[in-house]
Amino acid sequence: MNTKTLATQFNQLPYVLKLILVIMGSSIMSCLYRVFKYLETKQIVTLLAAIAIFVIPCVAPVLWVLDIVTMITKGEITVLAA
Repeated sequence: MNTKTLATQFNQLPYVLKLILVIMGSSIMSCLYRVFKYLETKQIVTLLAAIAIFVIPCVAPVLWVLDIVTMITKGEITVLAA
C-alpha cells in the first residue's frame, strides 16, 4: 500500500500551483504544511514553528515571506520545515 502524507503530496504538485497556494494560503497553508511535515519527519523544530505561527502574531508574516522566497528559489518550503 502506497500512502503519502499531505506534505509529500503538496511537494509533488506542479510548481505554479504550489506557488499560488503558498501566496494565497498565507499563514494557514504555512502552518498546515509544517504540521504534516512534522508528522512525516518527527522534527520538533518543525512542530514548534507551526505552533508559533498561531501563538506569536509576528511569526506568521515572516515565515510566509520566507516560504514564498524558498518556493521561488528551491521549489519547496524549506525554512523550519525539515
